[in-house]
Amino acid sequence: MADLSGAGSQQQTVSTSKLALTKMILHALQNPTCQVHGILVGKFTEGPFLTIEDAIPAFHSAPTKPILDMALQISQAHLQGTNNGESRVVGWYTANERWGDDERPGQAALRVIGGIASQLDSSELGLPAPAEPVFVLVS
Repeated sequence: MADLSGAGSQQQTVSTSKLALTKMILHALQNPTCQVHGILVGKFTEGPFLTIEDAIPAFHSAPTKPILDMALQISQAHLQGTNNGESRVVGWYTANERWGDDERPGQAALRVIGGIASQLDSSELGLPAPAEPVFVLVS
C-alpha cells in the first residue's frame, strides 16, 4: 500500500492487487527492448482509497492519440458491461525500453495520465475527493 500526495491536504491511499502487479511486471519482462504501456483498472472508495484491481496491457511503443482513445473507450465499455460500472480506468503504467533506463516517464505517458485525470472529475462521477489517477513506472 502506498500513500500518494493528493490535492489539498488529504492523501490518497492506493493498494495494488497481486494480479495487477503481476501483469505489469510480466508485460515489461516479455518486451524487454520495447516501451510498454497499459491501463490500470480499479475502484475509488471513501477515505479516499483507491484499489488497483487489474492492469490491461495496451502498447509496445509510444501510443498515438487515436489508438489510445480507442483503447481507453474499449476498456471503459468492457468495464461498464462486466461489473455494473463499479470499476473504472484509474491510471496508467509504463516501462522504458531497456531495463535500468532513465527512471523518468516519457512525455507520451505524462500526456496520457493528464487525459485520464481530466476524465476523473470527482463531483460529476460521485467519486471521493481527491480522485486522482495513478501512474506506475515499472523499472
